[in-house]
Amino acid sequence: MIWTGQVHLILLCWCALSILYYLVVANYSAAFGMLQELPATIRAQPAVAFALRVRSAITESNYHAFFKCYRNVPFKTDGGGGLALMKPLAMSMRLKSLTIISKSYKPGKVPVSFIEQELAFDNSKECVRYIESCGGVCSPDKALFLTESSNISKPEASTDEREALIEQDNKAGVTHGAFYAY
Repeated sequence: MIWTGQVHLILLCWCALSILYYLVVANYSAAFGMLQELPATIRAQPAVAFALRVRSAITESNYHAFFKCYRNVPFKTDGGGGLALMKPLAMSMRLKSLTIISKSYKPGKVPVSFIEQELAFDNSKECVRYIESCGGVCSPDKALFLTESSNISKPEASTDEREALIEQDNKAGVTHGAFYAY
């Protein structure tokens, strides 16, 4: 009996993580195909229901719902699991969200505290740094996001950031599809 329960739990986690993975790699047709085959009993399970809420938030560009999920990932593990798959989704959703906020409130001023809360930043310094890296302009006291002066675009990673990511991948044994011709 114990094995049956463990296998069922593993299947549920695999389903949820697969849905999130398909979202990360933007393979929406594979995610849709998988969803068509999932019975209602599996869809109703908490981990799978969470992944479906994330999918819905992304497809509807509902940043509020997405970041509500991001703050409450049910299967966090050290260095893996749902949180590891949510981080790249959060990066792309933050850019989309900041673009939506910039256009929606133009011309105007949006409190940085609002953006910090909505986009699930840990603190206002991190939020301001992100806004400015995307071409956003903040007030001199860094309390307001000035939409009129901002031109939001994908932030460029610095050379140091890229090198740090490459070093991190090398330590983890990630090859990024290196191909060697023999």
